[in-house]
Amino acid sequence: MLAKSTAARELVIHPVVLALCDLTLLPFSTNYQLNFSGVMHLAPGAAAQNLHRDGLLYPVKHPCPPMIMPAMWALSDFTSENGGTQIVLGSHIREHHRQPYHDEIARAAMPAGSVLIYTGGTIHGGGENSSDVTRTGMALQYCWSWLRQEENQYLANPPEIAREYPERLQRLIGYDFGGPYLGFYDGDNPHRIFEPGSDDPKQRSNPVIDARYNTMEMLQLGNVTPVPAPEREGESVASLTGAPPD
Repeated sequence: MLAKSTAARELVIHPVVLALCDLTLLPFSTNYQLNFSGVMHLAPGAAAQNLHRDGLLYPVKHPCPPMIMPAMWALSDFTSENGGTQIVLGSHIREHHRQPYHDEIARAAMPAGSVLIYTGGTIHGGGENSSDVTRTGMALQYCWSWLRQEENQYLANPPEIAREYPERLQRLIGYDFGGPYLGFYDGDNPHRIFEPGSDDPKQRSNPVIDARYNTMEMLQLGNVTPVPAPEREGESVASLTGAPPD
């Protein structure tokens, strides 16, 4: 998508959307990235899409912290008749298998140029298009930077194409660190591929990302119970990276 449309590039780095990504995704990740981009058309007569959670792309039970933040841009008017997105209110905090009642479903009616933002745990789906006009939207998704992206951004935006993008967009599609030491290239910052002739020393991590990692909330995956180890009074302990301060 980004290789084909300069307008799409501008929407991906819209400052309001990125500010919401900061608030939504950074508490559990040192950085975030573009997960998916695509244009969706609902032609007249199209059936409603099955309700679903985007977060089920990953094998994580809900409710959980927001791993994904979708943004649906209306490229045409969205109405109840032409398939405006259906949203199940409150579903991002409901039990994993709890099915919604019909009166819990809201429809995103919004004029062209608007954007609908929700989290990956929200149940949603395109509505039925019972009108005589096509409904068109641009779907963008952002996710934690340490997750595998749904769309392979490196094949969709190889360096020879991505070098024409704004720096913020280059970093969002993955030419950046995903965490401390996560995603380096040739022992260096992956964005250096767009900085020929740089005299800066090689950088296998980023101090800003390192600092975020040291303050972010750690996730507990699964129901693994730790085996307690006895404390040894009066004995010194070895230094451990990531250990809590005394």
